[in-house]
Amino acid sequence: MKRDLDRIREILLEIESAKPLQELSYNGDIDCHQIRLLEDAGFVKAEIYEDSEGISAEVERMTSQGYDFLD
Repeated sequence: MKRDLDRIREILLEIESAKPLQELSYNGDIDCHQIRLLEDAGFVKAEIYEDSEGISAEVERMTSQGYDFLD
């Protein structure tokens, strides 16, 4: 699966515009892969869940490095 920098930026913008303490949920291989990459880079704090129904991710918050990336 490829890294999609445009989608990564969109996800970070969604997180940035979310209300305080709002957790964002994502489903599907493509978005969850991008979130896993964001977490690997230290841009977000997230939980990735995989089960028989598929994969999902819950983003808790963006880190300082995530905000720096957007700038």
